[in-house]
Amino acid sequence: MSAQSATFSLQRATLRIASLERGEHFYAGTLGLWPQRTGPRELRLSSRPDGEPLLSLIEAPEAKPRPPDAAGLYHLAILLPARAQLAEVLVRLTQHHWPLRGLSDHGVSEAAYFADPEGNGLEIYADRPRESWPEGRGDKIAMFTKPLDVRDLLMIMPTDMPPAEPLRNAVIGHVHLDVQSLENAGDFYVAALGLAVRQDDRPGALFVAADGYHHHFGLNTWRHARRSNPPQALGLAEIRIARAGQSEPQHLTDPDGNALLLLPL
Repeated sequence: MSAQSATFSLQRATLRIASLERGEHFYAGTLGLWPQRTGPRELRLSSRPDGEPLLSLIEAPEAKPRPPDAAGLYHLAILLPARAQLAEVLVRLTQHHWPLRGLSDHGVSEAAYFADPEGNGLEIYADRPRESWPEGRGDKIAMFTKPLDVRDLLMIMPTDMPPAEPLRNAVIGHVHLDVQSLENAGDFYVAALGLAVRQDDRPGALFVAADGYHHHFGLNTWRHARRSNPPQALGLAEIRIARAGQSEPQHLTDPDGNALLLLPL
């Protein structure tokens, strides 16, 4: 099942980084996204040569890192259209000697976790078929975290095809945020964006989505954030969202200082 539905789509995430050269080397060179320079301090990255960008990198060498006790990006999650591509991603990261932070099976998906050169958390994942998602209470789901069966995953990758383009046709699947209050953040994403709670039984976490997806936004208090994401800090700068019923562009800021741009779908 695609994270992009008839009524809701996470179109692009913008990251503010200290070095555009370092960012391009990682996102285009290591991950294999297609880069397009749009100015001396901006780089857009697509998952196919003629595709719309799913990431924008804005160079801000004067910006300060997000403080450890501030809310902001936990990780940005890139969704692959096929499970075999996740195996190709793992091989490519290994070839580039890029360190992983984790490999997990969540029941609804299989995922690899790591960070970009500036410490921004990343997840690259492939969804399991929707009919196999573990059911929770009512209309909710029951995601879990178990070790990924890497051997089984790698067995499906063709041995005669090098992983040259493992992220082809990938999209932004979800955004996971550090927040100060689950109640305040949850109220915002449900009321302002019209999302539904999909899982609320994991300590310190809440997952919300549109159209029955497992989650478009993850919200957690695991890092005990005590203040909002500072304006102009390095890290997440904006999330661009298209949704049905949106008549014109609208800028919003969530309770933790994260900037959202809502666009007509």
